[in-house]
Amino acid sequence: MTGAQPAIRSEFQFLDYWMERLTYAGRPPVESGAQYQYSLNLERSHVELEAPEGVRRVEVRLGVSLTFPGDEKAPFELTATVAGLFEATAGYSPELFDRMCLVNAPALLYAQLRPVSRIVLADGGHTFVLPLVNVAAMLDGAPPVGGRERED
Repeated sequence: MTGAQPAIRSEFQFLDYWMERLTYAGRPPVESGAQYQYSLNLERSHVELEAPEGVRRVEVRLGVSLTFPGDEKAPFELTATVAGLFEATAGYSPELFDRMCLVNAPALLYAQLRPVSRIVLADGGHTFVLPLVNVAAMLDGAPPVGGRERED
């Protein structure tokens, strides 16, 4: 084909992640197989960073809090903040980029947190694993916490 322009590669990349904070407070398990009602709360924020021309780069944070409200024999409390670095190349629509930052990126970070929290809980003698949840559905439509709007 003569005169055809090469397609612009457009992608959203998950570059890196890190644990900013993980706190665990617990007591030794008393009963095997005990059932507890727990509360899982997720909060996310994002900040756009400087990037080369044609690239948008963002740091996304996901805060997770797992508690057992009203249970004085609650086995533990776990709070964590995991952060990640994401970027999109030229051609990525601003609407899609925002959705990726607000919904999909936190879902990717939650998946990184599950095995780390499992190790901490196992060291405390607990067999609890953070539940598999549809993070995107939990966060879809929820306003960001501490986020900052992009400045053009």
